[in-house]
Amino acid sequence: MRQLYLLFFCFFATGILAQVPKSKDSLRVYLKTKPQDTLYVQALNEWAFLMVKDGNYDEAHRYVKKIDALSRKLQYGSGYYKTMNMLGIIEYSKQNQQKAMDYFLKANDLITKYKLPRKIYQNSLNNIGIIYNDLGDRENATKYAMRLINYQEKHQLKPLKSWPYEQLANNLKLYKKFDEALQYYNKAMAIEKEENDFSGMAMIENDIGNLYDDLDKQPEAAKHYERGLAFARKDDYKLLQTDLLINLGRVFKKTKQYTKAEQYYREAERILKELEVTIPLKTVYQNLGDMYVVQKKYVQAKEVYLQAIAASAAIEDPQSLFTLNEALAELSEQTGNYQDAYKYKVAAAVYNDSIFKIETLKNSEELLRKYETEKKEQEIKALSAKDKINRLEIENGNRQRIFFIIGLILSLVTVASLMVIYRNKRKSAQILEHKNQQMKSLNECLEKANTTKAKLFSIIGHDLRSPISQLTQFLDLQQSEPELFSQADKQRHNERISAAAGSVLETMEDLLIWSKSQMQQFTVSSEKFDLPECIQNIVGLMQAEIDRKSIVINTQIPTHLTLQSDRNILTIIIRNLLQNAVKYSPQGSHISITATQMGDKTNISIADEGSGLPEQLKNAFNHTTAIDSGKSGLGLTLVKEMAELLNARIAIESGQTRGTVFIISLSN
Repeated sequence: MRQLYLLFFCFFATGILAQVPKSKDSLRVYLKTKPQDTLYVQALNEWAFLMVKDGNYDEAHRYVKKIDALSRKLQYGSGYYKTMNMLGIIEYSKQNQQKAMDYFLKANDLITKYKLPRKIYQNSLNNIGIIYNDLGDRENATKYAMRLINYQEKHQLKPLKSWPYEQLANNLKLYKKFDEALQYYNKAMAIEKEENDFSGMAMIENDIGNLYDDLDKQPEAAKHYERGLAFARKDDYKLLQTDLLINLGRVFKKTKQYTKAEQYYREAERILKELEVTIPLKTVYQNLGDMYVVQKKYVQAKEVYLQAIAASAAIEDPQSLFTLNEALAELSEQTGNYQDAYKYKVAAAVYNDSIFKIETLKNSEELLRKYETEKKEQEIKALSAKDKINRLEIENGNRQRIFFIIGLILSLVTVASLMVIYRNKRKSAQILEHKNQQMKSLNECLEKANTTKAKLFSIIGHDLRSPISQLTQFLDLQQSEPELFSQADKQRHNERISAAAGSVLETMEDLLIWSKSQMQQFTVSSEKFDLPECIQNIVGLMQAEIDRKSIVINTQIPTHLTLQSDRNILTIIIRNLLQNAVKYSPQGSHISITATQMGDKTNISIADEGSGLPEQLKNAFNHTTAIDSGKSGLGLTLVKEMAELLNARIAIESGQTRGTVFIISLSN
């Protein structure tokens, strides 16, 4: 089963980025008509894998050579990887696990060398872990399974590999924790179903069938084996079909449904002969022989036992040869053919002796390794003693150098003292230079403060004196000569007084805020707030002026739009821009306030239908322009400086006929 699983998933490490056809006919046309580029390498890789699935290993080898040659020509790092990976697939399909492991480890090194995608590394971990499991190294297999789970979940790779979850399930099954094992098998099955991967689903169904087989629940096991066989047939995965057919034959043999069992075994035999795969074919013949003996079909039993012996001899499996000759000896005794029984007994003894010799050889090799280890330890001890003598000689030489070193140290101390004196002088010069820089900085700050003071007096002289003077004149005139004013004149002058007072109030408020910012007392405090609510509050504060001019405010802001910024500073910006829009908008016009959010950017626009912003007010956004250009000039200067605190950008679109649009661009 591990062989089948590896064969399937190893290939996906070679073609995860492929943009080439999958079917034989389409690939054949592609290889004849397309240019020999990196996609052509992938197409060669696809074709080689199809040859492996069909058991045509010589043809697969021929195409691997083409992959290697073209990859070298194109200097295609992924192609080098595909070469090693496909060689590993071929060797594993031929049951040469150790050779396959060598190729896969080389392929893994190429991933690092050529910095190949994470998906390829994911598949490489998958392949190596599966081979460790097949080699019986459960510890390393589990280690790679955990490493793969952590890697693919950390990098959120899709699709997930199901093998590590299956490996953990196998470990749990080994310790008879069947319920927990089934949970991991189901997780692996969910991964395969999500990818609509018929071969993967077939393999997991096979594992679940094995679990129920261990629980002696043959009907449940058969149901899962049959599902797996259906999936394998959909994907035309012949080698996988044979594994499921053998398992079905075994289940029906256990339940004494011999006709069905023979049917499945014979179908597996046919496919294995077609693929020229020997190891599972030996298992098929041995199981058929055991079944025929139970049915007392001794002639058929002997025939398949002999076929199993031939297969075992081909793969040099002394354990199977011993077992099969023992079975033939017992069969011959039951049929009264004692001469053959003796012959098979002798052969069984010979193979049993071979097994003993192999085990003895293994033990001898182990003893030899222990001897060599002890010998190396003794050599290490001898080298340690030699090193000790060498150290003593070195110490004597060191003593002779001590006096020379002392004299050298005295010389160095003298030189060091001179260097310290020089360094102290240099440090004093650096401190003096730093103090000079500080004085320069203080002078600049003082100059800036004087400039700010001049600006303040300029604003007070221009933006405050004029409206206050108007107030005083209007009030004096009304008090001294009230008879000069009609009711309409009084109404008109009251409106002017109200406007002048409002202008003074707005100017004072902006002046205070601007002065505070100039004195660097503004700190930005970011918070998350609801923008529609903030806009509504600002409009509410200005509703009287809006109603006086019969202006209609249109807001187009998403209901749940939120910002992460300083609400107070943003309120100052929007309030000043909206005041400016109301001021320059004609009676009965419209003002539009819109907001849009795309990614981490939010744009807020305020558009009026006035005659356009005067050019001198636009200059409030220039660093070089003075701010004493009237009330709006101060307001726009304040807007500019507040926007800088929020790292926001203010854009102006204006014209004499279509009004003015202010656009505030913020980063969330």
